[in-house]
Amino acid sequence: MKKRVLFLLAVLLIVTALVSCQQKTNMLSPGLYDENDNLVASWDELVDIYSMNVTQDYMIETYSTNTSSPCYVLSNNDKLSSGVKLVIGKVSKIGDFAFAECANLATIIIPDSVNSIGLAAFAMCGVTNITIPDSITKINYEAFTHCLSLKSVTIPKSVSIIGSDAFFNCIELSDIIFEGSKEEWEAIEKGNDWDFNVPAIDIKYSIGGENDEQSIDPGLYDSNGKLIISWGTLVKKCNAEAIKDVGEIILSNNEFKNGVKLVIGELNGSSVYGFAKCINLESVIIVEGIQHIESYAFNNCANLTSITIPSSVTEIDRGAFNGCTNLANITVDERNSNYRSENNCIIKKEGNVLTHGCKNSVIPNGIECIGADAFYKCTDLASINFPDTVRNIGYNAFSSCTSLTSVTIPDGTSVGEFAFSNCTGLTSITISDNSGIINETAFRGCSNLKSVVVGKNNNIYRSDGNCLIQNDRIFYNSETGKIDHIDSNILILGC
Repeated sequence: MKKRVLFLLAVLLIVTALVSCQQKTNMLSPGLYDENDNLVASWDELVDIYSMNVTQDYMIETYSTNTSSPCYVLSNNDKLSSGVKLVIGKVSKIGDFAFAECANLATIIIPDSVNSIGLAAFAMCGVTNITIPDSITKINYEAFTHCLSLKSVTIPKSVSIIGSDAFFNCIELSDIIFEGSKEEWEAIEKGNDWDFNVPAIDIKYSIGGENDEQSIDPGLYDSNGKLIISWGTLVKKCNAEAIKDVGEIILSNNEFKNGVKLVIGELNGSSVYGFAKCINLESVIIVEGIQHIESYAFNNCANLTSITIPSSVTEIDRGAFNGCTNLANITVDERNSNYRSENNCIIKKEGNVLTHGCKNSVIPNGIECIGADAFYKCTDLASINFPDTVRNIGYNAFSSCTSLTSVTIPDGTSVGEFAFSNCTGLTSITISDNSGIINETAFRGCSNLKSVVVGKNNNIYRSDGNCLIQNDRIFYNSETGKIDHIDSNILILGC
């Protein structure tokens, strides 16, 4: 029994020692430490012996020469030159320019007694990471400007304002850990150029539901999912270089050529446009708030494979994805009240109009109209089947779909101008007994067409010698409302 007690006491002593050691490591008392956490000078020594004053507001002209400023104290005393970590004592504020140009300081620990961080308080400081206590509500103007070694910042959700130029030119800053949700982060008032010339920030949220954890911040990403440049910085570069379109800055800047995923953030307006010929883009995600995708917005983005459209979009113009030959996956947020996606098609709910398709599209049952330019230049679209509900195939709908080899026009379906024009792979057309009107330009430029078959009971058209012939074409007099004349046996299409 006695041996057992002694053994338990020994274990307890060991555990106590380990805990004490860990606490010592994690809870350094205020003062200046070297790279091995050896105390160089206590906080009291810094204040009483070296007269360091961190609460004073210094002037930009004198902070480096004022004998009480940390910049002066830490750089003009040999004993303190090995200090790289500063644990600040219990003070209520950090003054203007207090730690400006403290180049040797790699780590600064701010106590929760601090409720104010002054103008340019850490400007041009050597700090590599910083944790702002939850007693702070505002990160002041230029607080960390030109901190060229700063890599990580932890910001509490108590912060409601981030001042202009707060992290200006922090070129190594890659992580902001925000102790709140994405919605709370977006609600923070951010001043002009708060993150100017910060190439890529990954903002991590410590609070949020499943959607928050899975969300991707706006910006341009490489094939490994690493952020190349944030959306805000992209927009600022456009403004700085007097370029209208974000797409143009991606095209013209070599450092962005590895970008394959684009998450489009907020714009000055609510429309997306100007990404034509961004050939490296493989996927595009548009964030909530965007309402309009303009015509030819992603025209000829030849390697684009997927597009994700939010619930806020109310209008998608014709030809928005023309020439996106590799587009295979189209997703519309199910909460969108104007559009839906099904079978990799974008469908306008009003009128059941298929407005945009891709090489993997299958036209769903219930579709009544194929919109203008819906499949224009889908060169890898190999086949298409029209459900019986389709009543109209619109202007240019399948133009230049060069992999299509055959088409069957169902009962009751009309075919518009240039609907299948320049489908050079098309070899056969079948037209049902009760087709609608087929425009005479519908199959123009189908240079390899070999077979035209019309149902025997079709009263409008017939086929003869692989030619499409309209039996009668009636011309009305618009003034009298009566038939003016009738032309018969009109050659519509030959092959």
